[in-house]
Amino acid sequence: LFRSMLRQKRHEDAARLFEAVVAAKAVPWARLGIARAHFAEGDIARARRKVEELLSDDPSNADAYDVLGSVQMEMGELEQARATFETATQMTPDCILRLQHTGTLSFYAGDYLRAAELLQRAWTVGKRSRLFDFLSMLLLAFIRYDARQLGALELAKENLQRISDSHPQSVRLKRFLRITEGLWAATNGKRDEAFQLAREICIDAMRPAFDLEAAMNALAMLARMALQGFPMNEFEDIIRRIGRRFAVSKAANQVLLSAALRRPD
Repeated sequence: LFRSMLRQKRHEDAARLFEAVVAAKAVPWARLGIARAHFAEGDIARARRKVEELLSDDPSNADAYDVLGSVQMEMGELEQARATFETATQMTPDCILRLQHTGTLSFYAGDYLRAAELLQRAWTVGKRSRLFDFLSMLLLAFIRYDARQLGALELAKENLQRISDSHPQSVRLKRFLRITEGLWAATNGKRDEAFQLAREICIDAMRPAFDLEAAMNALAMLARMALQGFPMNEFEDIIRRIGRRFAVSKAANQVLLSAALRRPD
């Protein structure tokens, strides 16, 4: 019933029902449900207050750390969110979703060693699971590129080729593959090919299907291509277009800045 209400966007109704359960018996799952309902409604401050109250009483509640981490991300507090998800991950070291959340935030924080450890663990544990998100494989490809680990980069490219071939309708997976192919080309001295792939990816930057995740991945690629000599006038033009479209909130600004760490300018 609670999930049905949330799916139907009946957030206030769900919150009231959770409140009634809590009034009858203060069970942690109902208290967490209140926080989730407020978060889904967009009332971030109330969601944060509720989940922090729960964690104060029940600091071993891993699910509550998930909600708090999501709230912190929405507020643009990426480093705090990373620490929160890290706590949940340590409580449940084989949880694929938490490994990926913490690994992704570690990547965007510039802690590539920790990101590689977590994302590789997520792949080892979850390669056959539908919960594995191939964004994790793309981030591993960036890390392998930076470390010049050619064998590992090629393996990431092969994994993305395989999953893209299995889902030919997925624009998202095709984009992941093309970015990895660009990294592979640059690593193998094919700069012109890498730059052309970067241009093709960024042509889509003003299209509806090009979302904030795509913008972050494009920025991460461009920041690396700029270090390879990608023309600065093109680089700056693409950055401006992405910024004007997606830099619309503190949270969005923070993740875009994080994606561009390789080029502070």
